[in-house]
Amino acid sequence: MSKKNKYKTTQLSDNIQMVTLAINVAPTMRLDHGKGIIKYGLKNDYPEYLINLTLNSPSHGAIVNGKARYLSGINIKPKEPNPLAEAWLKQIKAHDLIKRLDIDEVISGMEYILVNPNVLGQPVEFKHLDFAKCRISACYTKVHYSEDWSDLMRNPITYYPIWSEGAAVSAVMVYKRYTPSAKKLDSTYAKPEWMAATMDIDTDCEVNTFFNSLVKNNFSAGTIVTIFSGKIPQNKQDEIKWQLINDGTGSENAGRTSFVFAAEGAKGAEVATLNANDLDKQYQEVSKRNLHNILIG
Repeated sequence: MSKKNKYKTTQLSDNIQMVTLAINVAPTMRLDHGKGIIKYGLKNDYPEYLINLTLNSPSHGAIVNGKARYLSGINIKPKEPNPLAEAWLKQIKAHDLIKRLDIDEVISGMEYILVNPNVLGQPVEFKHLDFAKCRISACYTKVHYSEDWSDLMRNPITYYPIWSEGAAVSAVMVYKRYTPSAKKLDSTYAKPEWMAATMDIDTDCEVNTFFNSLVKNNFSAGTIVTIFSGKIPQNKQDEIKWQLINDGTGSENAGRTSFVFAAEGAKGAEVATLNANDLDKQYQEVSKRNLHNILIG
């Protein structure tokens, strides 16, 4: 998503616009005819968004990791002593496989296992495939795998059929958490179990970034930019506005910027700082609400 698409503007008057952050947290499924896949998110990057939420929200990240460890346990062994079964579990590194799959399932609701058979079609090797690197084909019969979907020139796609019992070639076993959906395309990929709390987790990440940046920027919360250049055409105003936004706004810059275009000759732009009021109270209320909703979600 480009920076410009992350923002929306509200026209306050003829020459004043307020810039605010616009986010879309719901995954959008689209058919990519060129690659023959169902895109996971509008730009095929929704898995990266899910991972970033886990890495950047302390509360959510702790819950994800704790739940995954709880599901995996500390070992996998037969209920009754069985040397052959124990040797097989050790050979396929079953516990390590389960730990990876559980993390994928908690984050995304998706699991992918590459199954390699012997000449008789019997599974002899099981390998974890990162959910973020897998896409389902448009015909729903294959899994397309790439180490980096944003750079396919250096990371070409590998194609695997979806596993079925007795498959004589390497195939991918796909587990998908059931999520109700009104359209087949929307049900291609699972939605995480905590989907209802996505907005709160996203807010938690942004709040942490905002206050970290606020400290670094001497607690300056935002600015008003007034540009004195006479009558500027609307398209030129938009060009100036987005150039300044891309360079100076967002939670990482702890600010919100308003633009005022004023008709006054031979005068440069003025930048006025907006003082933040009751940030400590705002932080407490937002953090309390976010944590409450994240725990429920």
